[in-house]
Amino acid sequence: MFKLLNTVYTKTKTNPEAITDSDLIVINRFLSLYKNNLYYLKIVIRYMFYIKPINYFYLLYFIIPKQYKAPYLKNIKKVKIKKEKKYDEIQELLEWSDRELEYHKYILDKLFLNEKTT
Repeated sequence: MFKLLNTVYTKTKTNPEAITDSDLIVINRFLSLYKNNLYYLKIVIRYMFYIKPINYFYLLYFIIPKQYKAPYLKNIKKVKIKKEKKYDEIQELLEWSDRELEYHKYILDKLFLNEKTT
């Protein structure tokens, strides 16, 4: 994957025969992290699912400007949602689903704010 990404930037030879649609989605995601590529990706992205993956890779290869090396890109990390214990305890006690908890969360927040002020 990163070898293909490096190939797009440095214009070196590679064998992109085994590229799939999911690989292209990841490559597009990493290319979009570098702000200078956004203009080019905006042009190319509309063809992603209409042409073969190898042809789309070559389209990226020819449209992204050549650079000496691939820019440093931060690793994509999954955003962790921090759940508070007080909500978990209430959810378990009342046997609520996640959806019910989200629906009643604003009421619980008001209740917790009133507890803090008294």
